[in-house]
Amino acid sequence: SELTINLNQIHNVNFNKRYWRIFIGPWIGNFIQILFDRWFMINLAFEKYPITEGNFLKRSNEFTIPLDMTEFIELWSTDDWNEAIYTKLVKKIFKDKLKINLVEPKISSKIQQKDKSFKLIVKEIILYFVDKYNSIPWPDNSTFFISPYINRKKLFLLQLSLKQWPKFFFKVRPTKKEISFKKRDELKYLLKAKVHDREFENIVRDMISHEMPMVYLEGYNSLLQITKKMNWPDNPKNIFTSTSFYDDDVFKFWAAEKTNNISKLFIYQHGGNFGMMPFSFHEEHQIKIANNFLSWGWKNNNPKVTPFHNINKFKEVELKKDRSKALLILTGVQRYSYHLWCFPISSQFVIHDNNIQSFYKNLRHDIKKEVILRPYKYDYNWGNLLAWKEKFPELKVSTTKDLNDLYVGTKINIHTYNATTILESLGQNVPTLAFWSPIYWELNEYAKEDFNLLKKVGIYHESSESASIFLESIWDDVDNWWCSKEVQEVRIKFINKYNQESINSIKDLLKTLN
Repeated sequence: SELTINLNQIHNVNFNKRYWRIFIGPWIGNFIQILFDRWFMINLAFEKYPITEGNFLKRSNEFTIPLDMTEFIELWSTDDWNEAIYTKLVKKIFKDKLKINLVEPKISSKIQQKDKSFKLIVKEIILYFVDKYNSIPWPDNSTFFISPYINRKKLFLLQLSLKQWPKFFFKVRPTKKEISFKKRDELKYLLKAKVHDREFENIVRDMISHEMPMVYLEGYNSLLQITKKMNWPDNPKNIFTSTSFYDDDVFKFWAAEKTNNISKLFIYQHGGNFGMMPFSFHEEHQIKIANNFLSWGWKNNNPKVTPFHNINKFKEVELKKDRSKALLILTGVQRYSYHLWCFPISSQFVIHDNNIQSFYKNLRHDIKKEVILRPYKYDYNWGNLLAWKEKFPELKVSTTKDLNDLYVGTKINIHTYNATTILESLGQNVPTLAFWSPIYWELNEYAKEDFNLLKKVGIYHESSESASIFLESIWDDVDNWWCSKEVQEVRIKFINKYNQESINSIKDLLKTLN
């Protein structure tokens, strides 16, 4: 609320809170939650240990300032950026109680600029011609699509059905500007006008102005020129996206201004776990900024949430008859926390992974031989896969990108986290077993009823012990259990709520948009 007033004043504009929530909301939301975690950890360290001296790396003032939200996401997972933020916090909180030694960082040789690959050159040529194609004038009653999570064939047909020329748009990055500490000091002064007696709130006010991405301060005025050159519509009736609301600052700048006038913002669900969590900054933000949030079937008490369906129906899988393997599917989380939601956060992931290892360790030997481990695509420097290989050298590992290629030959899929893959597996009617701790994967009251039904028929388990015992009990005839009337009724009821399919998704979406 205060930044709405402050940034309007600095940029000499007059936009409402929704405008600024769309534009800077993902950054300010994540930044405050990140800062709280680091502040809390430092205070905890000084409470537990008699710290009197500290060595800190010398950094330039610009070191932690990102260009935009995309760069901020890249930075918050790095050791260097977090070390610099910790240093700033320690200096602010304990500067009078601590001997501070500044140390020169070891400077590695400059990374040589790589020549553009042939693939990148071809991509740039294609994007150039796509941009020329997109320059065809737009009607004012059009619907603008960007990162819609709709496959291109359906998107093409959908736009024809809307009687508009099919177009395909892509993310554009802003350009770097010289940092203006004068402008940042002005924002700092405005924020510190309301000093509070709570330490953390004062620290947030002190640091927001310095850590804010360039695009929201120094680069703000140049965004208008960028959006004018992009051949985007002046007054679209609807703006439809699934992911651009988060890290695409050029889009957010444009969309914030358009929705401030007449355009309606539709956000379409991307991935699983939505509608199931009692708290999630990511989900709550989307619903707050959207005129209409299209879910994959679930509904809560918020009138903005419209039960819809999964437009991209997961590919049907034709299972082999002689299936013998069990697919154990892992996830990954970053080592540093970044926002609050119902996932293991930071080092809680170690406990989560240990539970999965216990599951595998407790299986019968004949079942162990048939297990294939599917690691997550990102390791986030945990060394997770290496740890699995060291403990269980006999375990087979597959890095096949498309899970469907693995599903066809597996007897049962074992999901260890609550996200898109379990909805995919249940939707494709592939034998599915799931387990995770409700301590880290909390469910809201709405979703608990549905998971209790999954638990009743053996699909979902709240502990690794329960899951391993149940797998052993059905191992000799998995299909008989899976094809039973009771299991199939529960499966269908669950996917109809969280992964609903449509006979004619284009017709349904047209009706919703109109």
